[in-house]
Amino acid sequence: MLEEKDYLISTILNEVQADACAIEGVALGNRDERLRFVPGCVGWAPTGWLDINQNEAELGLGVEWSISASTPTLNLFVYKIKFGVEAGLAVGIMAAVQYNPSLALARAGIWADLWARIIMQHKKKFGKWKTVVLVDISLSGDLTVYFIPKPTVVEGDLRGRVKVLFFNKSIKAHMRKEL
Repeated sequence: MLEEKDYLISTILNEVQADACAIEGVALGNRDERLRFVPGCVGWAPTGWLDINQNEAELGLGVEWSISASTPTLNLFVYKIKFGVEAGLAVGIMAAVQYNPSLALARAGIWADLWARIIMQHKKKFGKWKTVVLVDISLSGDLTVYFIPKPTVVEGDLRGRVKVLFFNKSIKAHMRKEL
């Protein structure tokens, strides 16, 4: 009876170890979907990500500021109107360290995001609120130095969107320079 329990426990442990070895890595957020730690409604938050796999660990740390405000509702006889604005800025640094097959700094860089949005909300006296986006701007930029593989390379990306009423423009730029 004791041998059966030992065999069962040994089998379970072997399966758990095999499953643990199959894990490819752990990712807590990423560059585009960062973790945010908001300490109340203070308008700022530390932000970042951590990504670990079998060969390297990448860490991004930054700070984010944001504001939002709206006007009081304007009552125009049978119509109600109000305006709102949301804006923010996030900046940070990132680094990736290779630890397999050897220990080395793989890449390091800086990043920034900027966004702003102005909306108008309106409704008839007994209707539902409708929203019109007047201005919507979002920009993201990265500048990264890649140390592995050789030669050392600096790469930068800028991407974003600018929308003003019905005018819509996408932005995409890339640069690469060997050092």
